[in-house]
Amino acid sequence: MEIYPAVQRLAKLLGVDFTYNTNVRCRGILIPPETTIAALIIVATKLCQPFDDIQRIPEHESDPGLLAIDWKEWNKIMAETELEGLRRGEAVGVTDMDVLKMTGEKMDDYMDWYQRTWIDDREPKSLCLNCL
Repeated sequence: MEIYPAVQRLAKLLGVDFTYNTNVRCRGILIPPETTIAALIIVATKLCQPFDDIQRIPEHESDPGLLAIDWKEWNKIMAETELEGLRRGEAVGVTDMDVLKMTGEKMDDYMDWYQRTWIDDREPKSLCLNCL
């Protein structure tokens, strides 16, 4: 599901430009653009894929509501499971010193996560040599 167009429309409706604005503060705290975009992603997701069981009929073929998320299945996938290696989200905070202390199983989990996250297994696009 592509939520980006919904986030763009919400941002346009609300007049949000994702820049640091030192004049806008909430209770004296400067709100960074990352917080704003995260909030818009959450709101757009809830608008496009609500958590209730009310069936909504899309008005046109490009309506994001055509793609329905099975929230129970999503919750089951996202639920923490007992792993012997790295726990969910633990790989993001790994440092070079952590790698030196890892067991073989944790190292395998970390390398699997790294491959899924950072390595692109698709065919590389050919360079147009005549373009240069």
